[in-house]
Amino acid sequence: MAKNRKNLEKLKGWGRPYFDMIDAVLTYHGLPRELKYLAVIESYLKTYAVSWAGAVGPWQFMPETGRRMGLKVNAYTDERTDYYKSTHAAAEIFK
Repeated sequence: MAKNRKNLEKLKGWGRPYFDMIDAVLTYHGLPRELKYLAVIESYLKTYAVSWAGAVGPWQFMPETGRRMGLKVNAYTDERTDYYKSTHAAAEIFK
């Protein structure tokens, strides 16, 4: 925590609107709001985060998992990068 304190403080500032939205979605699904920190761990809340294995977005969905959860993933659209839609998909997985 001490090593990353400065970056985490910045995240608390610019990430506030995303945390609020994620909190609302998790609450809607009856899930603990603390699950939002998984997106911080996975991607630092970055929509453009891409893992070495091909997982994308704040929740790091693989292409097929995203499709299975109802997200559009093709050459033109990648809803894994949509905070709102991908958070609903993540909430369904958590349930």
